[in-house]
Amino acid sequence: MSRPSLRFDILLAGLISLLFLSMTLLLTFFISQHATSRLQSEVGMNLSTTAHQLSDKLDHYMWSRYAEVKLLGSLSTIQQTDQKVETRRTLEELQRQIPDFSWIGRLDANGKVIASTNQILEGTSIKERPVFQEALSQPFIGDVHEAVLLAKLLPNPSGEPLQFVDISTPLYDKGRFSGVLATHLSFEWAKAIEQSFQSATSSLQKVDVFIVSQDRKTILLGPNGWSGKTLPTSVTLTSNAPATAFWKEKEFVSGQSTSRGYKDYDGLGWTVLVRQPTSIAFADADALRQTIFIAGLIASLITALLGWMLAKLLTRPLLKITHAAQQMQ
Repeated sequence: MSRPSLRFDILLAGLISLLFLSMTLLLTFFISQHATSRLQSEVGMNLSTTAHQLSDKLDHYMWSRYAEVKLLGSLSTIQQTDQKVETRRTLEELQRQIPDFSWIGRLDANGKVIASTNQILEGTSIKERPVFQEALSQPFIGDVHEAVLLAKLLPNPSGEPLQFVDISTPLYDKGRFSGVLATHLSFEWAKAIEQSFQSATSSLQKVDVFIVSQDRKTILLGPNGWSGKTLPTSVTLTSNAPATAFWKEKEFVSGQSTSRGYKDYDGLGWTVLVRQPTSIAFADADALRQTIFIAGLIASLITALLGWMLAKLLTRPLLKITHAAQQMQ
């Protein structure tokens, strides 16, 4: 007759232990999910903030060059067509001060270059080029493009295709249109800004930076082998929210920010995208999840043991009553 009592003792102890174990594991799971989700969100927002800071820096730089071209175009020496020597000297001085200007030229009303840095293209008509056509009535900033006329005329130590951003402004002499001040801004400056920015954010491991032309979805600047390619279809530029996507079979988390310009510079719609492998970005979250799981497992075992001891304590009087009843029987 003692066997049923023993079975009840074990059953109650097991039920209490299982209850404690289940509650502890469930609580551990929810805490782990919440904590890791928050940590992953912080990682994504950190990448988005980094992208926004870089985008803002690019906009400020472009605005500075844009303002300098407009200021140069307001000089009477530049506006007049008969000051070729003085104009060339002024243009070359600006280039010495800001070497990112690969070429600066003063065009007449018909699009012919009458003065330029190092006399490159002087006497040549470029009236069909956007740098002239788009600046007939208002200042113009063109998107990144490869060199056409200047490809073989400018030094190119890197050997890579030269890329420029066009900045030009109309010129007026005594209220009459007298030509265009045209510049080609080397896109190398963007690489320099990106490299300095990566040095400043060295705490972010294995981070890649992309500058994407939003209209064409073309990668203007990226890691080795990515420049000039089309953005993978798995990566969307629909919002500034951080997102994960596969790039060539490897998963990355990325943050992005779209250029919105600065002051009177409206921006070119570039999207700065900063990506990081999920294995690195979420490493802390994975470590936290594992730590919480191990701690929860240990806590579960302890609570199960305490539950078993509590069950033993609760069933002890029942065992005594059962034993007394057996003796009376």
